[in-house]
Amino acid sequence: MRKYPAGAGAPHRTLYGIALIAGLEQFEATRPLAADFKTLNDALIALQLEKAPLVTALTVARAGVRVGDYQFDRVVRQLDRACQLADGGARGPVFRAVFPDHVSCVVAPTGAGQVAAGDAFVRRLEASGIEGVAALREAWLPELKTRLADLKAAVAAREAAGVKLAAYRAREEALCEDHELALERVMGQVRALFPRQRELWNAIFPPADRARETPELDDDPAPAPEA
Repeated sequence: MRKYPAGAGAPHRTLYGIALIAGLEQFEATRPLAADFKTLNDALIALQLEKAPLVTALTVARAGVRVGDYQFDRVVRQLDRACQLADGGARGPVFRAVFPDHVSCVVAPTGAGQVAAGDAFVRRLEASGIEGVAALREAWLPELKTRLADLKAAVAAREAAGVKLAAYRAREEALCEDHELALERVMGQVRALFPRQRELWNAIFPPADRARETPELDDDPAPAPEA
């Protein structure tokens, strides 16, 4: 008897299951086995229909974070240039008051890291009493806060989408395990019904590739570690 590899994904398992069910239904003795296994196979098929919207939502949310990062960084860099103009065209006391650790420390992080860095940057700008900073604060703080709020919302949306997809994958993994256990039970039952009839077994059970299934193309990769 042939069985899909242990690492097979849900699409591989359900296609195998459809073929197996068709084989079981050809014999009166195995027809009841087909009905029982079909219930589980159909459940795994139905579960897969939930995946695409979750992957799409996470992909869209990640795009929102990328754009949010860009928009916040853009305003920070504009403020950098405004500080230099306030210092007479160089990085002087106003620049050092606003960016004591240089601009890169504010714009280099991404995602949740950028939110933390952005919060610290805004607090520092609000608290600065250095001469010349007040005018810049009045001009740039509102947009900085707006862009930071947008980024926070985007990061929150990405986290929520990631949690939903992770929960789906846990359910899918559990159902895949149930599918494999049910398949092994069917194998044992067919052996009991038709002892040592290997040719009949091979007629009922479809061929299965022994190689591990390749990753699904619609799986969004995990995000890179954030600075």
